[in-house]
Amino acid sequence: FFEVLLFSSHIITLTSVIASHVVTEYFFGTHLSLFAHHVLLKLRAAIPAIYCARLSGSEGIY
Repeated sequence: FFEVLLFSSHIITLTSVIASHVVTEYFFGTHLSLFAHHVLLKLRAAIPAIYCARLSGSEGIY
């Protein structure tokens, strides 16, 4: 069961990376390096998380 969960998470991650790369390259017309693409994805995920953590305060995080 653990192997199935691990394999499915890798498939979902790979699909999202490929899809977001296709969207940025063909829809927006920009060609980013692989490093810049990953940094952009990490920042896009971290900024809302930091905002929600600051908004809820120290009691809301736990």
